[in-house]
Amino acid sequence: MQRRRSTRRHHHSPQKALEAYHRAKAASADFGSIAKEMSEDPSAKENRGDLGFITALQTVYPFETAAYKTPKGTVSKPIRTKFGYHIVKTGEMRPARGKIQVAHIFIPSKATDTPEQQKTAEQRINGVVAELSVPNADFGEIAKRISEDRSSSANGGKLDWFGTGKMFPEFEEAAFALKNKGDVSKPLRTPIGWHIIKLLDKKAHRHF
Repeated sequence: MQRRRSTRRHHHSPQKALEAYHRAKAASADFGSIAKEMSEDPSAKENRGDLGFITALQTVYPFETAAYKTPKGTVSKPIRTKFGYHIVKTGEMRPARGKIQVAHIFIPSKATDTPEQQKTAEQRINGVVAELSVPNADFGEIAKRISEDRSSSANGGKLDWFGTGKMFPEFEEAAFALKNKGDVSKPLRTPIGWHIIKLLDKKAHRHF
């Protein structure tokens, strides 16, 4: 089972952790706002403490244990790990998804870009859609020519195998929504730009 959770880290400060815990467990508390205000994890300023879905062996053991034992919608007491103190709130839960391998075509576009730059990026990704709609279009060759992900474009856009919590949530959802090898997604946007994803292979989650 994978669970969505938020966390705040309080390095060497049990008093601050307790303060955050008492605030977070109040019925009217906004966990995300408290995480943004109090967390010493720099990413909390952007993600409000939301770390997405996790599964077994993805995090340090005490944190993982708290995430799995804290009932949905509730807040854990402060947990200490080698990184500091954490408070966990469990959100959604869903079955494990296994791992997936995809290729993608990437056009950068950020919220800080000018409207003209964002429009150009959208036009470029729509141009990729048009190319892919041509019969016998070669996704890998188009990725090599157009994709601006330098780590994957030379390999036809192919990415390493990944599971839950490794990609932007929007990317992950679109990738796992593809059912059959060779399926291609519609253009989707993440905080770093536009993507078109092709499913290469899937591995089901195995229980031991």
